[in-house]
Amino acid sequence: MPTGQKHTTWFVLALLGLLLIANGPLFLCMPIIDDAVLWDLHTREYLHGATPYCDVLETNPPGMLWILAVVRTVLGESSVALRAVDLGIFSLIVVLAAAVLRQAGVTKRGQAWFATAGFFFYFSLSEWCHCQRDMWLLAPSIALVWMRGRQVARLNDPALGAGQCLRHALYEGLVLGAGMWLKPMLVVPAATMWLAGLAETRRWRAVLVDCLGLAAGVAVAGCGGVAWLIHTGAWPFFVDTFVSWNPHYVAAGRQHWTWVRFVGMVVRLFPWCLLHIPAIGAAGAWLIRAGRERRSPAANRDPAELAKSGTARLVAGFYVGWLAQAFLLQHLYDYVQAPGIVLAGLICALALGRPSTAAAVPGVVVADPPVVRNRRMPIVWRPAIVALGVWTVLAVACSPAVRGSRLMSWWSCVTEGDSPAIRDRLRLLSLPDWQDLARVADYLRQQRVGDCELLCFNNSTISLYWTLAIRPPTRYVYWENCLVFFPERTEEMMAALEAARPRYVVSDLLAAGMSQARLGSIQRDARLSLMFNRSDRDRPVLPWSHPITFRAGRYAVHHVQEPLGWPMLTLE
Repeated sequence: MPTGQKHTTWFVLALLGLLLIANGPLFLCMPIIDDAVLWDLHTREYLHGATPYCDVLETNPPGMLWILAVVRTVLGESSVALRAVDLGIFSLIVVLAAAVLRQAGVTKRGQAWFATAGFFFYFSLSEWCHCQRDMWLLAPSIALVWMRGRQVARLNDPALGAGQCLRHALYEGLVLGAGMWLKPMLVVPAATMWLAGLAETRRWRAVLVDCLGLAAGVAVAGCGGVAWLIHTGAWPFFVDTFVSWNPHYVAAGRQHWTWVRFVGMVVRLFPWCLLHIPAIGAAGAWLIRAGRERRSPAANRDPAELAKSGTARLVAGFYVGWLAQAFLLQHLYDYVQAPGIVLAGLICALALGRPSTAAAVPGVVVADPPVVRNRRMPIVWRPAIVALGVWTVLAVACSPAVRGSRLMSWWSCVTEGDSPAIRDRLRLLSLPDWQDLARVADYLRQQRVGDCELLCFNNSTISLYWTLAIRPPTRYVYWENCLVFFPERTEEMMAALEAARPRYVVSDLLAAGMSQARLGSIQRDARLSLMFNRSDRDRPVLPWSHPITFRAGRYAVHHVQEPLGWPMLTLE
């Protein structure tokens, strides 16, 4: 490595170290989102003897449950421990991505820049994108890309035996199958990557053996997960969830796919989402070129050189498949789209850091270029360099990672650790209000609330189950989401709640549509159902017909009386 590049690499690594020191404590003390709390509650129930998918409704595979069961058993139940694991998994993602870049021939300087940009991006995201399955899924995903690059090189090696090919394909299939237990959507980008790899492969018998090995690995991982579900007694409830509940969940997600939500997501992910523009262009160009070269005569190339030249196309195929499943099969949430931005950054790093692609064209031999001094930059690159500079300025200016008001909390995070006040200071979402929730928790402790005696009506309140170490009254822990995504199941959910007879309900008044100005006028023992139209006042509704016994900010504690009434999400 030339001396100048070496100095630049050390500078970038020093910048990365400074970034980790400045934002690491802040990241660990940020709150965790209610999605992560839901998985924590599911894990706690499982560790205390509950049957997965029976005692807690969960519409996703159990991969997250397995991981959290290990995390909570080994590291305890603090949010800092979970965030430390989250940061560790993202670090693993960066390390694996660096391995892919190295496999493609990107210099150490390029790898260092990607690592620094990756952590800067992750520290710039809201807590909605942290401790989520989609981002964790990138770890097996990028491992698959790295393994596929090495396998494609082997497939073109005449000396490769069928047994060796099958063994490595089996390993790759195991990783793919394990990742699908986190989210089955992984099969889409894995398939597009495999198809992209066909352009680099000429030995069809080896391809057939490779397919058999992949299928066997996926089958082994799948059977292992099914065996666990049967052993725990969760299998019939798991099947019922995916057959009876999930189709409605997917359909409801499509109904919530609106341009207003899309624009809001773009604003929250700006300017990082702009990386898709050059990434889609580069990925498309590589895949088109791969299709053209597929029709060209084959050339003898050694496995190491093939792994280097073909990795970019594999990443491109995986990236295109990931975008397809994220936009067409999943809900329009920030945490669903954030991993795609990491992959877009990987594409950009490959485009900027790889050597000239002319040497990678079969049959073309490129001699070492002569040393040219004072070489001028091609005119076509100048707009791209200007755009990169503008984008960098925007990324730094918009990032919370360099915001002074957050960095001032660094010493408090180091000395005091996690607390409701620190969470409110560091949160990037408008809710929950953690100090107000802490006051609600103190009140409920005074009332000696126990298992099944509290209903957290809104999503932003379910951390109370975790804080108070109590069981929810029904298996429908995410009560608000269940009402939104499964309205046809409302009678079933209400029957379960009637049987549990909770003593208190906690609601979020602002989420119900109450204005901030009117919030302060709510008095003790108020029944908010009186705010409805005259025709609705005689109909009991949950929770608004029940008197408020305590309020902290936007949160109200309702004392449950007869009858429970029909659930209603808003005060309109």
